[in-house]
Amino acid sequence: MPYYPTTYQNPYQVYQPQYQQQAQQSGIIWVSGDAEAIAYPIAPNNAVRLWHSSLPIVYFKSADASGRPTLKAYDLTERTENASAASELSESKLADFATKDELSALSQAIDTIKSEMKTMRKELKKRREVDDDDDE
Repeated sequence: MPYYPTTYQNPYQVYQPQYQQQAQQSGIIWVSGDAEAIAYPIAPNNAVRLWHSSLPIVYFKSADASGRPTLKAYDLTERTENASAASELSESKLADFATKDELSALSQAIDTIKSEMKTMRKELKKRREVDDDDDE
């Protein structure tokens, strides 16, 4: 009597390498460098974070609908007290911007100047007409 296995393996199932399965279980995918990050396989319309195993670098690899990958590398730096000084500097730069009240006052001043110029143009036009009449 022939032996038939009781389990059936789908021949169309996509093979997933062992290191990808381990990465999915731990949640962090470790790579040894740029070359491994570039070579890391990614499906179309997906993105993945890859962590450098010995340097403070995180890679962000994504692929568009056609499967064309892009790789960006980010350096991890520790936040220190200097970071608070940088935020104070950015707050001081905010003082360079105009407030809504200042902008509305400026807008009103521009409107006033426009109306004065319109009045001056009308007066100039009237003077030209009078001068033209006098010349005839």
